[in-house]
Amino acid sequence: MSPKEMSPKKISAIEFFSGIGAFSLIAKEFDIEILKAYDQSSDANAVYLNNFARQPCTRNLDSISASEIPQSDIWWMSPPCKPFTRRGKQADLDDSRAKALINLLNLLPEKQPKFFAMENVVGFASSRAEELLQHTLLSNGYSIQRLQICPSSLGIPMQRPRLFYLGSKKKSDELQKRVPLITIEEPTHIFERASSQKNQQLAEFIDAVHDDNPHLRLSDAIASRYLDSLNIVDRNDAQAKAICFTSGYAQSMRTSGSFVLLPDGALRRFSPIEILKLLGFPASFCLLPSMPLSCQFRLIGNSIELRVLREVIKHLLNLDRAVD
Repeated sequence: MSPKEMSPKKISAIEFFSGIGAFSLIAKEFDIEILKAYDQSSDANAVYLNNFARQPCTRNLDSISASEIPQSDIWWMSPPCKPFTRRGKQADLDDSRAKALINLLNLLPEKQPKFFAMENVVGFASSRAEELLQHTLLSNGYSIQRLQICPSSLGIPMQRPRLFYLGSKKKSDELQKRVPLITIEEPTHIFERASSQKNQQLAEFIDAVHDDNPHLRLSDAIASRYLDSLNIVDRNDAQAKAICFTSGYAQSMRTSGSFVLLPDGALRRFSPIEILKLLGFPASFCLLPSMPLSCQFRLIGNSIELRVLREVIKHLLNLDRAVD
């Protein structure tokens, strides 16, 4: 069944922390109407506008009120992950970047969307923020699932594990049942992988046209200094997998993304185009060429793997059948 066949009537959504529009791309496939998108990044909003011909609202979600949020069927959000990353301070709810999530969870009881969906890093699990999320949803009549998914489980040559929290309003005779959060790790059994789908090789995503780009190549001095801590991939290795590309890929040399081994033995970064392709973005999607390379890396690193997101949204809408 195609995504649009799954949603015969128009479904509406609010896109919080919209970034460059990963959710909008998938929503289009399911005929989900985005009523409003919100993001504080003017750079992300410029890319979003360029690709979707609509402007996200540049609004501080720390203080947004319920009256400013349109009524919708779905709340989608991908809040800042820095309060929960294993490399960060893990300040959790005490981190100022968690204030927007706290405010939105406080507003959810008033708006009561039929569906709730959120993405974050694996470090979000067992956090105080997760406890708040679980309490808010359960107290307001939602069933909850937590999916832990890595693109590699779908045959994509990249390690990018993420958590997805899915909430669906329970039918009236189930409202008294406070079912705890259900965890499904690597839930490939709920994904409808085409029988013809095969594991992809990293070489399919690497284009030699970028090999001579001086802005991507590492100097011999930098390569030598960080060699022991770099994740280097060989396009000729059929088993090679890239590690997660983060927003700091332009600055950080350690655990921020993989580097390509070149035929002459030198190293280069992946290009923004190659990373977008790895994340499943269509060739028609474009960043703004005028943006500095570091800005492009930051925006992409904050985005989401689209093939995983497609399966997550498909599963979310299927929960409606189970609920009704």
